[in-house]
Amino acid sequence: MAKKSITIEVEGLKELAKRLSGISAEAKTKATTQINLAALDFQLNVRKTISKTTGRHRKYKRGKTQVAKGLKRVHYSSSPGKPPNSDSGKLRESLSVTKASAFRTTAFVRAGGSGAKYAPFVERGTRRMKARPYFRPMLRKLTPQIVRRIERAINSVL
Repeated sequence: MAKKSITIEVEGLKELAKRLSGISAEAKTKATTQINLAALDFQLNVRKTISKTTGRHRKYKRGKTQVAKGLKRVHYSSSPGKPPNSDSGKLRESLSVTKASAFRTTAFVRAGGSGAKYAPFVERGTRRMKARPYFRPMLRKLTPQIVRRIERAINSVL
């Protein structure tokens, strides 16, 4: 019994593979740029949210050392569920961005660190204090914009 087979030869396959790899590299570069811009935009928006006074919930008096440092004598906390009112500015300034690169396509936006170790407690709350979320609401708000930005960057290459 004779073997029957069909042979299909595609010309230019190596050139096509080379071109597609170039497109994916360009798409990755453009997507990485948009990821970094989105992370910086997110950081800016969270800082603006924290900088705005969102109402007066509870009044806190400041001691003599606070006045000596030039800080205001009283602070009003925000209402539970609203972004925190800025007091010292440490939380706002603790927001940092680690940019994506050619080797890592993820950008990180962090709050806290040594200047504001209380950041997660403000975001999520504790058993003694209700949450004053500032990070997750902004992420929910900006996620559709971030996705569109990255999609546009990739589609511009295809």
